[in-house]
This record gives sequence, C-alpha cells and structure tokens, in this order.
Amino acid sequence: MPVYDHEKSIGFLMGDVSRLMKRAFDTRIKELGISTSQWIVLMQICRQDGLSQIELAERVEIEQSTLVRHLDNLHMQGLVERKPDRLDRRIKRVYLKDKNHPLIKALEVEAEEARAMMLDKVGDEELKNAMHVLRHIKINLLNYSMKVEKQNE
Repeated sequence: MPVYDHEKSIGFLMGDVSRLMKRAFDTRIKELGISTSQWIVLMQICRQDGLSQIELAERVEIEQSTLVRHLDNLHMQGLVERKPDRLDRRIKRVYLKDKNHPLIKALEVEAEEARAMMLDKVGDEELKNAMHVLRHIKINLLNYSMKVEKQNE
C-alpha cells in the first residue's frame, strides 16, 4: 500500500504557505500592537463599513466570541466603534472611526512590503497562473461545502 506523500500534496503546501505568511506578517506588525487576525477583521470593515457583528464574523470565518475580542482591541486603539442598529437595537454594527487613521496606513505599508518580500523572484505570469489555479480550487471547495450543507438539511 503506497504511503501518502505529503511533499507532493497541494493541501499541505497551501497550509504551510498560509502559516508562514501569517507568521511573517505577524512579525512585521507586532510592534504596531495588532495581530494578523485583527488586521483581517479591520480590512473587512474597510471593505464594507457598517456590517453587523454576526455578518462580520461570518465573512472572516471566526466565532463571534473571537470577533468580540478582536473588536475590543481595535476599539481600544481608536480604530472602530460599535453602534446599535437603527431598526433592531440588539444588533451591533461595526464602523471605522477614521479611514485615514495612521495605524491603518502603517498596516497597509507593512502589507505591501510583506507581499513584495513574499513574491520576490516570482514573475507576473507565474503569479497570474498560481492565482488562477487557487481560484479554481476555492470554487471547487465552496461548491463542495454547499453540496454537503444541502445534503445535511
């Protein structure tokens, strides 16, 4: 019986790359007082201001309790605020306090520098092809998830 070769597994490679990317970015932004996980939440808020905490947790695929901790930290740094929904006061919506906050600008610079470091010696065509393949894999996995969810209903 053949042994599974982890070295040839795209799943293991993607997992390793993802973990190393997170570690490198965490190292770069540690002095700014924010984690990669908090940065992901912050960037989602930058993309769409005013999401409910439930919507935001779903978008970044984390538990609501984890999101609340991230939002508490981002709030303490003066980056976000939570306000009750106008129609349903039980719902809390999350807003950026200042899109031009110096910390957001510093994080954007760090993200771009991390991207440049990560893609050093990777050609434009290679990157384009890799992105194309990863998008297909993502679509396949999303379709699979939807299929499983429908079967479990």
